[in-house]
Amino acid sequence: MIGTIKLALVASIFLFSIPTVRADFSPPQAHRCSTPFACEQTVTKVYYGPAKEEATPVKTVFESIQKTYTPPGFNESASLNSTIIFSNINTIRSGRGLPSFEQSGELRSLALSRLSELEGEITSGRFHSGLYARKLPYWVTENMKYGSDEAGTVNWWMNSYIHRSAILGNSKYSSGACLGNACIQLFSNFVPK
Repeated sequence: MIGTIKLALVASIFLFSIPTVRADFSPPQAHRCSTPFACEQTVTKVYYGPAKEEATPVKTVFESIQKTYTPPGFNESASLNSTIIFSNINTIRSGRGLPSFEQSGELRSLALSRLSELEGEITSGRFHSGLYARKLPYWVTENMKYGSDEAGTVNWWMNSYIHRSAILGNSKYSSGACLGNACIQLFSNFVPK
């Protein structure tokens, strides 16, 4: 017991004898000295603080990338057919004993309105951002793909768990649209959010 108290006392004396360093954030001040020995010895102080730097807005960065970068495989001059993609999807569903999707005029209009946003989303890597920004009153799932033909697009979706889930899911309606070799396919039951 006495040995423990002595050990604690020695440890506390040792800890309090360790010199501590304190950061000095006050601005440096000039001193006048009457003689060279009347002033304190000069010590170099290091001041830490946030660097003032102008940030470039994210939108500006993406706009500059979009003007100079075309992602590999994206070809706006190609012309994929969304009707063939829809048919291929329904063939897969029927082969698995699932009912075929029905076309929806509302989803078709939404898909067509998304076409102007595809290249920007592909270029920036912000996939589906235009769909999310609409804040639709119902739930909708969107598959997006670029850089292939119709069969390759559907095949890629079927080899991706999340995209395959939309194709084999329980939605009743589906519609899509393509711009060049970039396509989107929307799925929904129009269940309110």
